[in-house]
Amino acid sequence: MKLKKNLSLVPVVPKAVDSGWWDSFFNPRLGEYTDTETHSRALLVVIDYEAAIHHWKVDKFDFVVCMSAYIGIVFGSLEIGLVLAVAISVIRVLLFVARPRTFVQGNLPNSMVYRNVEQYPNASNVPGILILEIDAPIYFANTNYLYQLLKRKAHRLERT
Repeated sequence: MKLKKNLSLVPVVPKAVDSGWWDSFFNPRLGEYTDTETHSRALLVVIDYEAAIHHWKVDKFDFVVCMSAYIGIVFGSLEIGLVLAVAISVIRVLLFVARPRTFVQGNLPNSMVYRNVEQYPNASNVPGILILEIDAPIYFANTNYLYQLLKRKAHRLERT
C-alpha cells in the first residue's frame, strides 16, 4: 500500500533516501507527526521576499502587521500569529480614528475644483480661508485632536 505525501498531520511512511528540504518536512519516523521545527524551516522557504519589499514600500504599517503574524506563526503557533496580527490591526484602527489624516485643500487654476495642495502643487490657497479635508468621521474620540489641529493651522494662516 502506497501512501501519498500530504501536508496534514497524518502519519507518513518513511523514505529510504532523503531527497532534499521538501522531504525533511515529513518526519522520517513511522507513525509520528511532523514537528514545529521542520514546519518553520518550510515556512522560511515559502516567503516571497520581493513581495515583502514591495509591501514595505507601499504601506509600512501593513508590513509590520504581516511580519508580526509571520514571526508569530513561525516561532509560536498559528494562534499566536493571528492574535498578534489582529491586536496590531486593532491598534492601527484606533490610531487612525483618534488621529485622522487631514489635508489642506487649494483651488486648481481656472476651475471650481479643490484638491490637496501637497499632491497638486499648482493648487492655490484661498486668501483668508482654510479649507481642510478630514479623512475620518468627527466624533468624541478625535474632537480634541481636530480642535487643536484647527487652532494651529488657523494660527499659521493668520501669520502668513
